[in-house]
Amino acid sequence: QVTFVEALDQLMPGFDPEIAKLAQRVLINTRKIDYHTGVFASKITPAKDGKPVLIELIDAKTKEHKETLEVDAALIATGRAPFTSGLGLENINVVTQRGFIPVDERMQVTDADGNVVCCINKLLHWAIVSQWPVWILTYDML
Repeated sequence: QVTFVEALDQLMPGFDPEIAKLAQRVLINTRKIDYHTGVFASKITPAKDGKPVLIELIDAKTKEHKETLEVDAALIATGRAPFTSGLGLENINVVTQRGFIPVDERMQVTDADGNVVCCINKLLHWAIVSQWPVWILTYDML
């Protein structure tokens, strides 16, 4: 059995709501997958001496204890963060969004004046921001 713990009020936050609903209906509801939304894992006690892993859940808004899960193993995914400081983006007039490098529909990076300044060479990580993907990348100057 698999259990998801999500701090936000829905599974797959950041995705289009219709896609998230469809994915939940097709991928989650048809399987033995349990989920908890609107909660944080406030404490994780590792398994020891035959006892299970304990995960204490608190309400994301009130910070009150909700319940404690007993599981065989825990996989923790905490999200992603940009790593763009020190790339010299200010030298080519590229404005970041919360540290991420915005790209257009052709996956090109433009400067503040709208001029294409680089194209994607190696993708390192991505996140969805508004309607376009925002990529952290290495780039080749045009």
